[in-house]
Amino acid sequence: VDISQRKFVLSEKVISEAIDISNAKKAMKEVKDGEVYDGIVTTVANFGCFVKFSPKGGSGSAREVKKKGNPVYLEGLVHVSELAFSRVANPHDFVKTGDSVKVKVLAARDGKLSLSMKQAGKDPWTTVTERFKVEDKIKGKIVRISDFGMFVEMESGVEGLVHITKMPPTEKFEVGKEVTCIVEEIDSKNRKIALGLVLTSVPVGYK
Repeated sequence: VDISQRKFVLSEKVISEAIDISNAKKAMKEVKDGEVYDGIVTTVANFGCFVKFSPKGGSGSAREVKKKGNPVYLEGLVHVSELAFSRVANPHDFVKTGDSVKVKVLAARDGKLSLSMKQAGKDPWTTVTERFKVEDKIKGKIVRISDFGMFVEMESGVEGLVHITKMPPTEKFEVGKEVTCIVEEIDSKNRKIALGLVLTSVPVGYK
């Protein structure tokens, strides 16, 4: 009620869905930060996706509903930055409505859930030195170009940097291009990998 503006807001949902709302509030109390659940993607947006799950277990699929009767489902947001360890430019290209996913609860506050898909899985950086060694030759795709160099995706969630001083000025580089590199340094603690380009000849101006 806002007397100064001579306005008031009504809710029909609070009455018609009172039982569902009450059950959802009770279910929220069962959810704890850090827990991982099986869920199903309900909506995909430019800023991420919404995932529903049951605190009692189950993804919310038709099969689970039939199996469990009519369980209470909660829905939370997976922000685009929490979809994967790799960079996701467009969530629509990464997940679809109806996809079954695992989510980790980051926060459950004031009836809202913040979820993460990437943290529900294994961080590729924890074992990166098992798959890559210094002086290894790798093929990767350029995913970003900045003022100080270009980032090459070595595998999903792991990128290495080719410094600008090691990029031949006469060669054209663009996002999406595949390049062959050599691993020069690995700093898994700080999530950094230094790469050098594998060249067939040394261009003029190359350092």
